[in-house]
Amino acid sequence: MRIVWLAVNASHAHASLALPLLHLACSAQGELAWEAVSSTLHDDPGALAAAVVAREPDVVAATLYLFNSGLVLETLSRVKALRPGCTTIVGGPECLGEVGDLFARHPWVDLAVRGEGEAVLPELLERLRRGAAPVGLRGVCWRAADGTLHDDSSRAVSRSWPTAPAPCRSPFFDTSRAFVQIETSRGCRGACAYCTSCRDLPLRQRPLAAIRDELAALRDRGVREVRVLDRTFNAPAGRAGDLLALFLDEFPSMRFHLEIDPAGLSRGLRERLRRAAPGALHLEAGLQTTAPRALAACGRHADPARALDGLRFLVHETALPTHVDL
Repeated sequence: MRIVWLAVNASHAHASLALPLLHLACSAQGELAWEAVSSTLHDDPGALAAAVVAREPDVVAATLYLFNSGLVLETLSRVKALRPGCTTIVGGPECLGEVGDLFARHPWVDLAVRGEGEAVLPELLERLRRGAAPVGLRGVCWRAADGTLHDDSSRAVSRSWPTAPAPCRSPFFDTSRAFVQIETSRGCRGACAYCTSCRDLPLRQRPLAAIRDELAALRDRGVREVRVLDRTFNAPAGRAGDLLALFLDEFPSMRFHLEIDPAGLSRGLRERLRRAAPGALHLEAGLQTTAPRALAACGRHADPARALDGLRFLVHETALPTHVDL
């Protein structure tokens, strides 16, 4: 079975982790042949479709983000017209909610995965190879031959993710970009209404030893800029302190981009950040708003006074570049 992954990134600097993660999850299935077609938002859907079809795929898969959905879906419509026998699968943030409208507006989409694809893609591809329906697979929504939409509203969750191989172990992990991305945790204990990270997902954390091995592999491949995808790096504070020690003490040649809650800077974290070398970290501080009514309306449990105090500390008492999300 030939699988072509259509990767439409925001720019040439970005490379999603979706392909290497899913490729590794399916690595035990030797009968699968994977290829990738990568692009940015500036590419033409006709040219992209031609590149995909030239690889004679049995399955075409892609991640839908808010920014790339239009181009991806336009490309898939052309792929389906040129190669009607192939199966199209989409997933990602744009599939986390109700997918009925997605299927109704885009009849060339065959399946959508709601949640973490690593949990279901190996079995889904095996079902497709055997010509069997994906009945009972959590998070998998599909259109039957008679047009009926099957969706049980479930969401796929990868319970094995904390001990899964690091994405950089896949040949599809790209270290040629300006930076790479890593995850040390998934999920969030917050309840912000505008975010999907906290919905139906437990907070899971990768062991420090596994993170150390991943960073060592990246360092050996010449990586110097690392963006940590954890939704709130400093929650909980104790683990954040352990990670900062790992980053700053064991990998001083690398620069780490972290998303933090400025209201959650413990005394220990402040001391660690105060001692960090200039530029060793780039901090993205999630203030969002200081308006109490807005905070309450979106379910964000935050103390504006504590957040502003944390920002004052970051700006005046560290040598770290900090930008603030509003």
